[in-house]
Amino acid sequence: VYGTFTPDSDYFYGPVMQNGSAIDLSAKTGAWSVTSSLTSGNKTTTFASGATVKLELGQRDFAKGDKVISWTTQPDATFTNKGWNLESRADGLYVVNRVGTGTVIVVF
Repeated sequence: VYGTFTPDSDYFYGPVMQNGSAIDLSAKTGAWSVTSSLTSGNKTTTFASGATVKLELGQRDFAKGDKVISWTTQPDATFTNKGWNLESRADGLYVVNRVGTGTVIVVF
């Protein structure tokens, strides 16, 4: 996907996120699941090698320990961000604390 992907249960195939694209999670409640937010077909959202993908969190208000993204396999990725300190764990991406405003930039 080039551009912005908004996760929705109506998508049949999970997209391959390309460098410079974004995932808009600003309207989601709870954690977004990389593998189960789609109805059928290939439900896994994947990422092109070396892609820089922006996660848009909008004005969501997270508390310490909240899960932002859920996955079954921890990605080999780095997370840089001015708005949140995040921790990548085996089962998802978690909020450590808010440090300002902004979005999350993910490099896979």
